[in-house]
Amino acid sequence: MHEQIENEYIIGLLQQRSQTIYNVHSDNKLSEMLSLFEKGLKNVKNEYEQLNYAKQLKERLEAFTRDFLPHMKEEEEV
Repeated sequence: MHEQIENEYIIGLLQQRSQTIYNVHSDNKLSEMLSLFEKGLKNVKNEYEQLNYAKQLKERLEAFTRDFLPHMKEEEEV
């Protein structure tokens, strides 16, 4: 009986860890950041577009850092 409870507890922890890792890896925020960066490198032609792109990139990078990095920390802790 004790071993069965232990096994169920361990399985529960593994399922929780698996879900956490899946959530982190299914997050497309990193892909979005890379896409925005590549788009900017290809499409920015004049100074106005450079400033606009720089502002967009800064805002997105701040949001990415605020939202994505805690997920990575959570994955490391699991």
